[in-house]
Amino acid sequence: MATYGYLRISKTSEGGLSIEAQGERVRAKAAAMGVTMDRFFIDDGESGASLDRPAFRELLIIINKDDVVVFACLDRLSRRIRDLIGLVEDMDRRGVRLVSASDAFDTSTAMGRAIIQIQGTIAELERGLTIERIQAAFEAKRQRGEWCGRPRYGTRAADDWRPGAGRNIALPDPKEQAVLDIVRERLALGVPQAAICRELNGKGLRTRSGGEWRKQYLTKIVRRIKEAA
Repeated sequence: MATYGYLRISKTSEGGLSIEAQGERVRAKAAAMGVTMDRFFIDDGESGASLDRPAFRELLIIINKDDVVVFACLDRLSRRIRDLIGLVEDMDRRGVRLVSASDAFDTSTAMGRAIIQIQGTIAELERGLTIERIQAAFEAKRQRGEWCGRPRYGTRAADDWRPGAGRNIALPDPKEQAVLDIVRERLALGVPQAAICRELNGKGLRTRSGGEWRKQYLTKIVRRIKEAA
């Protein structure tokens, strides 16, 4: 029997458990269980929205019957209830025990298996609400004429704007607006995007970064044009 620790933190995690803090919790849990930690698997900068993570994939390959996997809390495994339930069922078939250092979660007990559905549902709900809040905040900025990150193609930041200087108002960019006018006219005539790219490149027009127009880049702009229509 081997005991493994699994730690994960996403790229956008703020105010959550660091890898070091997770490691301390897992070690403490292992000590309380009276077992020695054989190895840690760490996914640093990996989202919990998918089980397809490098260290987690490796862990799933090497675990065997009667092994134990300890993690800091349930959402370190996954934030999707469907993935969690599927993972628990798979580990149960393989005879592997999953133990949380923070939650009342241990797949060796009936209560632990029931708790995963409750906490997994809550974790997925929290993730969905967070995404909705972020999208709403971005949309509110766009409605006020502000921009998030780089200004969208066809707009630019005010000449006197500096980071931390206040509202980041997006102003029309004449050169890029002229390109957008060509794109809109060609779309209205049913011209394929690949042909529009060839025309723009033939006229010597370039993307914001100075490169040639490619369908992949133009598709994003076309999508925004249609959304604004």
